[in-house]
Amino acid sequence: MLSAEPGDRGSGVAIGPAGTGSGGGIRVAVPVREPGMGLTALPGIYRQLAQVLEASSESLQAGELTRLLGLEATASAVEGVRGKAKRLMVRGWAVQAGRGRFASAAAVRAVAA
Repeated sequence: MLSAEPGDRGSGVAIGPAGTGSGGGIRVAVPVREPGMGLTALPGIYRQLAQVLEASSESLQAGELTRLLGLEATASAVEGVRGKAKRLMVRGWAVQAGRGRFASAAAVRAVAA
């Protein structure tokens, strides 16, 4: 599993040894959010997911996020999106807004200000 130190912007893609963790192979690094960082710092699907969260006026569940991303809402797709949303949450890009619901960290900060 990859970890990021505070201030580490991530390298974009890291290669893990095959057969380790859940699947091994290529893993995408999600940078820890720092003040002033924009969504362009996020790789591919994580950027799309963060854009969907920012565009929503309400918190969203993983199934809703999956559909809004244009993916078929199969169990594996929903779980994949849930895992990505949790990674965004851990890195400061999203927040958990109720049980199983996610929202943009930037939107929450704007409302609180």
